[in-house]
Amino acid sequence: RNGGQVGHGHNIDQRSLERKQGKSDARALWDIAQDSIKITRNLAKKHAPDAMFKPGHGAAYFSQKQADSGREDQEYLATNYGFEQSDFLDRAATAEIIGTDQYCGMVLEMNGGHLHPLNFALGRHPWNYHKPDALFCPHCTKHPERLGLFRPRGCFG
Repeated sequence: RNGGQVGHGHNIDQRSLERKQGKSDARALWDIAQDSIKITRNLAKKHAPDAMFKPGHGAAYFSQKQADSGREDQEYLATNYGFEQSDFLDRAATAEIIGTDQYCGMVLEMNGGHLHPLNFALGRHPWNYHKPDALFCPHCTKHPERLGLFRPRGCFG
């Protein structure tokens, strides 16, 4: 459902997460996210090479204020979490990657990345051979059919 994005975020920056949850719990959530990325990368490599995991996950910013905040977040993670797999890119470097100069900058982190989500799920199919609902929400999946592949039918048909 995420379009294949593999990143470390929780839809909140780490400093805000620390304020809400406390530093210890925020650190635990960070570690879980990092482990999730490693697991996803390893599963893709071992069981779903057709998912074509590509390293590199970016957050681009329209305004200079957003870009400055992104740079601060990136520096905070490097200083306080030892996260050195990211760089802040200025407008010119961002434009070179994205192909437009509409962004003031971006944080590019190379730990995460992108994969083809359907090929990832299908590559994991042998693991779930005896548990077809493991690939889909058990409350939404109705009538899983075996036609060489699973054909999920969710709550909406």
